[in-house]
Amino acid sequence: MSLNVQEVSNLLFFYKRRAGELEQKIEVKKSERAEKELLESKLAKVNEFFQQQIEFRTVKTRQFIESIVNRGLTYIFQGQIRIEIQSEIKANKVYYDVVIFDDTANVSGGRESHSGGVQAIVAFLFKFVANYLTQKMPIMVEDESLSDVSFHYQERL
Repeated sequence: MSLNVQEVSNLLFFYKRRAGELEQKIEVKKSERAEKELLESKLAKVNEFFQQQIEFRTVKTRQFIESIVNRGLTYIFQGQIRIEIQSEIKANKVYYDVVIFDDTANVSGGRESHSGGVQAIVAFLFKFVANYLTQKMPIMVEDESLSDVSFHYQERL
């Protein structure tokens, strides 16, 4: 197989041109990659900002709800019962867990939901706070919540 000088020259020109095109594509890809890395960095900062805002707002709201409900529980049970709302953020969603603390074991009705004890009163107070936060006050529609409350605590409720 013999190649003449013209064919070799044409192949050399073709490959040089092709190498130039590929170098340009590489530069374009590098530029696109740098832009994407910059965008990713900005999005990470925005995500961090929103995570901080979610945390700040949930803590603020959680503390407000705890404060109102605990004030109600303090009045009704003379400081024997309190709640703590624990929050956890997973995959940009906030999950809550409400823990009821009984400083004494002398609360009538205990924590049973059907005896009109603590859970019924906590549920009523949560409804009250929810109506307040959603600005649906002064109207409150109760579906037997008050009848679930033990007669021992109805006067103070």
